[in-house]
Parts: sequence; structure tokens; C-alpha cells
Amino acid sequence: MNSFIAPAKSYLPAQTYVDRKFINFIPFSPETVGKSGRKVFIDAKLIPQFLALVDSRTPAGIKIIKKIIELKSLAGGIISCSNLNNAFQHMELVEHVRVFYKIFQIGDQKAKEAGVYINDIRAGYKGDENKAGFYRVKGSSAFSDMPPMPMKQEKIQENHAAISDHEQTLSEAVMSCARHTQTIGFGSQPQDFSMFYLHSHIYNELGVWITPEQKQHNLDDAAQKLARVLVDTQTHRQAFNSGDEPLRWVIIGDGAKLLAKAIGKLPSPRANHKENLSKHNFQFVDPTIDLYPITRDLMRTGASIDKDPIITGKKRNRATIVSASLHRGQSAGAVSMVGKQTGEKVNDANKNWLAGTQVTANAITNAKSLISTPQDRTFLEMFNQVKGIAKW
Repeated sequence: MNSFIAPAKSYLPAQTYVDRKFINFIPFSPETVGKSGRKVFIDAKLIPQFLALVDSRTPAGIKIIKKIIELKSLAGGIISCSNLNNAFQHMELVEHVRVFYKIFQIGDQKAKEAGVYINDIRAGYKGDENKAGFYRVKGSSAFSDMPPMPMKQEKIQENHAAISDHEQTLSEAVMSCARHTQTIGFGSQPQDFSMFYLHSHIYNELGVWITPEQKQHNLDDAAQKLARVLVDTQTHRQAFNSGDEPLRWVIIGDGAKLLAKAIGKLPSPRANHKENLSKHNFQFVDPTIDLYPITRDLMRTGASIDKDPIITGKKRNRATIVSASLHRGQSAGAVSMVGKQTGEKVNDANKNWLAGTQVTANAITNAKSLISTPQDRTFLEMFNQVKGIAKW
């Protein structure tokens, strides 16, 4: 079942459309300034998300932009999803993007002008029928059609593990993680590994505007499951593999968000207890959050961080590049902290990471400048300017 329904309660971020906050809303394009149909406004602060999710050179990107422009006449129509608690609140699913908006009529005191107000844009992948959670992947089948098997025990027995980025399908997650798993000998076949499949709807939502099948999962439950596996794996490896190397984790993209949440759910019988995660080693690939707090907390538990703490992935999408660029400075600080703690030389890792995110970081800085400076540009004009700086 892929039809979307409106839940009994909305978790959409609160948004004020009056006073000073109202100035953040600007016309979406020259076609939506009210010359024909409703005016369509959009929060200027959404430029980074729009840059991450919409490639205006592709058929999908062109369709998304066209659909937003069409809101001037079709907003709130029969094919849009409406919030049961708020008749003014709507959502359109276009390709892989969800557009959230409210409609205000003439004379409505909540808005300065009548029109459609877009206050959020998010990824809207429908995902697949496979459940989120841990899977065991045979290295020999990582790039084949053989499906991975759900992990029945709450401990990892392999020497390698991964948390995927928010992938659309289980097979895509397997291939992504396999690219970063150590190979056997000098060949290209990855070793067997366990993988936490971060289903797209766990990453995207808190249980809103999604199908009944998807509601059985949420980020909090996923973090609790991961924390339990971390603890049980630690206990198992201390008892049976005490002299072995730590379990090597590769955390890809938004997997860092899940890990950060799981760390907060770990039992802590003693402050800074150095045996909590001493049998775990972590490396991050294109992290989409500030790494400083998570690396600090991991080292407090006794976990080790790879000598190359942060690396650039072999296959990067627009969302990854934008997210990484937003936190490039903080993550570079985390790498330096790890180097001081471990005695490893991390200058090259830092240099490569900063260089790989420099261009997009410049574009994001320019976007913030445009947003904070009063001007007569429409959202699309600002977007195209930033896109040019990002060389996309």
C-alpha cells in the first residue's frame, strides 16, 4: 500500500507567518507573483534543502519545479494530502520530494497576504517492503541478487558492520555498505558483514504523512535496537574474542544520526566506563551531522575511532554533499580531536575532507547571505545563483 494518509496529529514544525518571520517568505518564481492565480510564497531558508533535493537539469527536477508553480491554481486540490487537524495544511508528493504548505485567504489575519505558503520541503521516498533493522550480508553475494538475511540474534558475529545511509531499497543499502567494507585478500569481494538498514522513512519522518506499514517503525525504536546490539556485541566479544581486533563499523551519511541517538540510550553504570564499547571501532563516510559530539561521546565509552576517522564516499549524491558542507568545520575539528587522543596523524584526512566540501560550502555561505539580505529576487532566481556557485 503506497497511498498517503493524514494522521490524527501533525508533527510538522511550527511556523509563524506574521511579524518579522513573515519576511522570510518570498515569491517562488516570476510566475507566482499573483499576475495569474494565487501567489505562491516559500520560506527562503529552504534553499539548502532545495539544493540538496532538486536537480533542475533532470526530468524529475523539472517536474518538481513545475508542480510547485502549479500550486497557484491547484493547491489544496483533490490529489493533495490534507491534515485532519488543520484544513489549511497540505502536502504534495512530487517524484522524490514532499512539499508542505498552507493556504491563506484574503482577510486572514494569520498572513500578511493571501496565497500559498510553502514552509517545508523534505525527501519523500516510499521505500520498499523490507523492514529496517540488522541484516547479515555474505560478501560473495553483496553485489548479486541474493538477498541478505535478517539478523535474529542481538549480537554481531562478523568482524565488519555498517549503518547505511537512508536508502530507498535494501539492495541499494547493501551495495553502498559493501563499497566501504574491507575486501578479502587483494580481490574485490567484500568480507561478510552485518548491516543496519536505515530505511528511508525512519530517516525522513516521525510517523507523519506515511503509510500504515511504515508506522510500525520509528527512529527512536531503531536507536534502541542499535544500542542493544552494541552492548550485546561488546559482551560477546569480551567473553569469546577478547584478544581480537575490535568490530569495525562504517557509518555512512545519515547513519551518524542514528548512531548519535543510540549512544544516548546506552546503559552507563559508571561515568566514562572504559569497557562500554571497547570492542568497537568506528569510521564515518560523508557524515551529515557535526561529528564532534559523537566522536567525543564514543571515546568516553572506550570505543576507538579509525585512523582515518572521516572519508569521502565513492558515490555521493547532492543531499550528502550539501549536508557534509554544512558541518565541514565542526567535523574537521572532530578529526583533529581524534588525532590528539590517538596520536595519529590526521592532517591529510582533514585536508582531503575540507577540500572535498569547499565549493559547496561557498555556495551555502552565499545562500545564507542572500537570505539575510533584503532583495527582490524570487526563490528560483536565488536557487539558480547558488547552484552556479556550487558548479552543479
